[in-house]
Amino acid sequence: MLAARAGGRLAQRRGRLAAVGKVVIGILLGPALPGALATALFGLVFCCAASQPMLLLSLVGLLLMLQIGLGFDLAYPNE
Repeated sequence: MLAARAGGRLAQRRGRLAAVGKVVIGILLGPALPGALATALFGLVFCCAASQPMLLLSLVGLLLMLQIGLGFDLAYPNE
């Protein structure tokens, strides 16, 4: 949470939305960067495949994000 908050503040200082900085920090702290830099540590932390309930929850979350995206009005900020 602290890293996301710091990323948001850094993005705002650079003239970007705070959400952009938080997403970038989330990607960097997720499995992508540690998997590229320290593969042995990555194997220890992310050793198991996702369980069925977790896969179902991730699918529900993806569908909810899609629904939110479909309802987003792109013309609103320009009015």
